[in-house]
Amino acid sequence: MRVGVPKEIKVHEYRVGLTPASVAELTAAGHEVIVETQAGCGIDFDDADYVDAGARIATASRPEPSRNWSLAPMRRAPRAAAHRGSRLAAMPDRSST
Repeated sequence: MRVGVPKEIKVHEYRVGLTPASVAELTAAGHEVIVETQAGCGIDFDDADYVDAGARIATASRPEPSRNWSLAPMRRAPRAAAHRGSRLAAMPDRSST
């Protein structure tokens, strides 16, 4: 699985999705972790800490909030597939009553 960790863009927001210790656990389990540059600076971790834990550092190709990390696009399953086999899919349609 590919895990991306973006840099927070809100003012005075210092949290980050993963710490270097979490990155080390994910990469040890065989996952690929990509961290946006300077994502951990609000919690006093720099890019080298993430690289040492096994992550790759990515830079945003555009500086605005809708940035693109130039990675392969993620494919999503169709919405109907998410409910397949669940109770919701087995319930009768009651819109005609």
